[in-house]
Amino acid sequence: MTQFKIASVAIALLLSVPAVAADRDKAAAIKGAGAQSCENFVAARKEKKELYGIYVSWLQGMLSGYNLMAADTYDIAAWQTPELMAYFLDQFCQKNPTIPFGQASSELIKALVPMRVEERSDIVTFTSSSDSKVQIPIYKEILRRVQRELAKRGHYDSVADGIPGPRTEQALKDFQKERGIAVTGIPDQVTLVLLFEQKK
Repeated sequence: MTQFKIASVAIALLLSVPAVAADRDKAAAIKGAGAQSCENFVAARKEKKELYGIYVSWLQGMLSGYNLMAADTYDIAAWQTPELMAYFLDQFCQKNPTIPFGQASSELIKALVPMRVEERSDIVTFTSSSDSKVQIPIYKEILRRVQRELAKRGHYDSVADGIPGPRTEQALKDFQKERGIAVTGIPDQVTLVLLFEQKK
């Protein structure tokens, strides 16, 4: 099982809710790549065609637009990379090939709302103690949340201050070992998805 297949557990159920449309007739105009079918997105991603980059850019624009327009939102995708979000969209689109890519993107955004950063947060660099070349920039607020989640699970016994350090790294290693994923001690994408996954 690949790491991204493990990661899909967290959002799979969140992406099954119906879309909320914009007008009284429950319709909205979707422009550009968002008007293409999910099936076309899946094909472009699989073949890594130039169009795939257009889809990802379209999604990034939608996320930026959401950040500008939504209340209580600084960053809707506070730790998720474009490739991780594209993976989630691919999984959703394979099950819903005829819906527009824009609608699928809207569903992803709704799933991201609970994980957003609501106010501006400094970015800190999480550096691996075993390989200083491995550095992950992360919002201080997200690292605080990581520390809180690790504490809830019995892996972290210090202050949730959003500051990288050896206790946080060791707690991440303990969690990664417990979940059977690569033990890196860094807050990589798979670790964050599993750490923040909704309990069913």
